[in-house]
Amino acid sequence: MALITFFSAKGAPGVTSTSMLVAALWPRQTLLVDADGSGGDLLMRLPDEQGVALTQHPGLLTLLPLARHGLAPGVVLDHSQVVHGGQRVLVGLESAEQSEAAGALWPTLARAFRELPDADVMVDAGQLTPGPGSSRSRSAATSSSGSSAPPPPASCTCATG
Repeated sequence: MALITFFSAKGAPGVTSTSMLVAALWPRQTLLVDADGSGGDLLMRLPDEQGVALTQHPGLLTLLPLARHGLAPGVVLDHSQVVHGGQRVLVGLESAEQSEAAGALWPTLARAFRELPDADVMVDAGQLTPGPGSSRSRSAATSSSGSSAPPPPASCTCATG
């Protein structure tokens, strides 16, 4: 399925809003991944199906320990939540420190996102910044699975701003 990464080279004007809109209007089932390296904010923006605020569990925080040993694509959905309106969301990490600590796991996560059955994945990578846990490494991982080969045709990296 498709894997599309949204990021901004300057600030992060509209990256989350753009990824949310594209995920909501996409013609197939989608998973919206909050991978903003400065800390995710989908958690604060979206209520679950009952109108209650989302929590960090399940989310990237609960998925990362499993990624250390490789991930079966279907496991990703077990760590997502469904928001009001039916959109499936993988809530992000709370801080830049958590994101940086997860830096080496982004290629594993990207492979699992790309191989996710029956859903296209929209990744909100936030602002493009240097460093191992940064959105630069997240967007590179999600667009190429951490390999030196070019991304497959079903991958796209989109910049905003």
